[in-house]
Amino acid sequence: MNKVITSLCTGNPCRTLLWIGTRSSSEFSEIYDYCESHSLQIAYRKTLEQAITRRGSEVNRVVIARSDQALFDWQGAAELARSYSGSTAICVMGVLCEGVRHTERFVIAAAPNIKPIYARQWKETLPDWFGVWPIQVEVSTDSIERASKLTVAIVASHLAIAEPLLEIAASEGASAIWIRNADAIRIKNVDRVIWDDSVAPATTTMAWQSRLSAMNLAKNARHAWIAHCPRAHQVASAKAAGVDLVLSKPHSSASIKQWLGACESKSHLNVAVASKVA
Repeated sequence: MNKVITSLCTGNPCRTLLWIGTRSSSEFSEIYDYCESHSLQIAYRKTLEQAITRRGSEVNRVVIARSDQALFDWQGAAELARSYSGSTAICVMGVLCEGVRHTERFVIAAAPNIKPIYARQWKETLPDWFGVWPIQVEVSTDSIERASKLTVAIVASHLAIAEPLLEIAASEGASAIWIRNADAIRIKNVDRVIWDDSVAPATTTMAWQSRLSAMNLAKNARHAWIAHCPRAHQVASAKAAGVDLVLSKPHSSASIKQWLGACESKSHLNVAVASKVA
């Protein structure tokens, strides 16, 4: 018997993100790191004028970081974004810009291709903006049933970090255990390992291989890594070592659930994704 499940995939990946404005302040640095980890490359420009004179290559996302209420050229920003065919643009405004969406509402309305958000809203806005969409995939219920017999190890430094993941695994019918560090030789036949960066920070492919081999794993075991804004080369190193899934914090519980329930049917998912992208 087959069952339809939903998985999350990324459409229209970010080839080049053009970042305009400050990136080092405490208010914007985390946003910049997130954007960098979700883009193949970033073109950084300090000012809008610099972005106009020094164009980026293959830009399909534009972020304008506005830290204060100094005069801002909404029309120029809109024209710049339109000059990159197929691009989308967001203006992220800091705490000193409170009220701008009201006081500048007429010029904002005249630049409809620039979406204004406040910096505090980035976690609710950017994941969707980077293009995560659901797909429905038909898989065998045998794979789903196998998930209920899994042993899932959560490797995290504190119970507060591990507990939500333990709950997710338990809700899928799996046996879940918390491991405080990677020295888990006494744990036998682990089917799934979820590594948190509190214990498993980004490292080289060779170091990842050593880390994964410390576990006594069952046949066809798989690994996931949850980290704070991992960069592209860090993700590549983890996956080259055998990590199946990499999630950036904050992540959705649905992503973990789908991985636990559907990774045995990974080939089915890949076919569906290829069809969707095509």
